[in-house]
Amino acid sequence: MEKYISKYWVSLLNFKIDISNQEKITLDEDVLIRLTTSYEDERLADLYKKYFPRSSYSNYLLQVILRKDTPEVEPGQFFAEAREKIEKAITIFRLFKEERIGYTLIIQPLAEVQNYGYTAEFLWHQMLWTSKKIPEIYTLERSEIQSFTTFFKDFYKISFSEFNLAIEYFNKSYIEPYTPRDSFLDLMIALENLFLKETHQELSYKLSMRMAYILGVDKKDRINIFNFMKDAYNLRSKILHGEKSDKLNNKKFLELRKLTRKSIIYFLKNKEHWNSAKLDNLILEAKEN
Repeated sequence: MEKYISKYWVSLLNFKIDISNQEKITLDEDVLIRLTTSYEDERLADLYKKYFPRSSYSNYLLQVILRKDTPEVEPGQFFAEAREKIEKAITIFRLFKEERIGYTLIIQPLAEVQNYGYTAEFLWHQMLWTSKKIPEIYTLERSEIQSFTTFFKDFYKISFSEFNLAIEYFNKSYIEPYTPRDSFLDLMIALENLFLKETHQELSYKLSMRMAYILGVDKKDRINIFNFMKDAYNLRSKILHGEKSDKLNNKKFLELRKLTRKSIIYFLKNKEHWNSAKLDNLILEAKEN
């Protein structure tokens, strides 16, 4: 039976990729990256000037397609489902590389013509958290496109539902109106959700030990991760109890986000390990060997 198709796209903020005007990068059957047409570029300029005057946009678009058995009754009917797919795609971008990337506006074309009408949904709370100390652009070089496409396909087919809370707080660390302190706490919540499930005692020690074992590549790396996370947990406690601390800086925050990225990737690939007893058994078995 023929499906009813609706398309949605977002302008990828703080993003750059080396593709031509005619080129499309297919990430999945219904997900792709492409450049704007001149008409779309004009519409984006108008919309951002009106609604996001202090923000810039890019002419690199992430497009998703929905296929339905029944037609859309009114514009915007399937926006929630489209946004869910877009959010998952943006999460995979963030898992692949550490630089910032985001979006603030979803467009649904209403016709398959060059100068089409459209419905738009604005997401003011999705503004990227910016800092002059973190100026890097999320750039996909030609040499990275194939590896990113493979990475995207592998993770797009995985259900994220078990880790919704951890992924939600991981993504919150990228957006306004956050500060390094707020984003740091977001990441700690994500990590505690991943590593401290059904754990009620020795939280700092167990979080640090489990992360060190899972993420460390050798003994030295595990020791470094263990010490870093012990310090991070102590800092978390000070912040939550209202104590002042000058230990939180962008370097520490970015290192914590790097570890969070790696942790989410690990558990998406090893869902059976999302269990405190299982994690502890892995560590004990390693000690025996």
